[in-house]
Amino acid sequence: MGMLGDTIRLATKDLKYFSITFMIYFFAFCQFAYLLFGRELPSYGSFIGSIESLFAFALGDFTFDDMQSAQRFLGPVFFFMYVGIVYIGLLGMFLTIIYDAFAEVKRNSDEQSNDFEMVDFITGRLKDMFGCAKKKEEEEEAQ
Repeated sequence: MGMLGDTIRLATKDLKYFSITFMIYFFAFCQFAYLLFGRELPSYGSFIGSIESLFAFALGDFTFDDMQSAQRFLGPVFFFMYVGIVYIGLLGMFLTIIYDAFAEVKRNSDEQSNDFEMVDFITGRLKDMFGCAKKKEEEEEAQ
């Protein structure tokens, strides 16, 4: 659970910039959808409706046929541009940000010593100092 928190903490700055970029693209597509489909499709009849519809579209709830019947040429163009930019482009950017942060956290955790290793080292030294470790080694050799 610590690695997840460290990953999000490390990726926070990049995710802020990504969120701004995502909002710019998303609201541009919302405005485009409102202007393109607003008269023909009731779900795109208002700007708020366009936001709701495109958010549902991003989650996988869409009807390509309605877009194509509302706008014969621009409907499919809008559909494929939205899928290409939002699904593929922006989702790829998001996953890359998370992956890079995770790789950095993993690399840092591999370089740092574990707290338990330090405890094992100290207890081993104390056993050596008091002669307890030699007794166990002698018992293992005798068996």
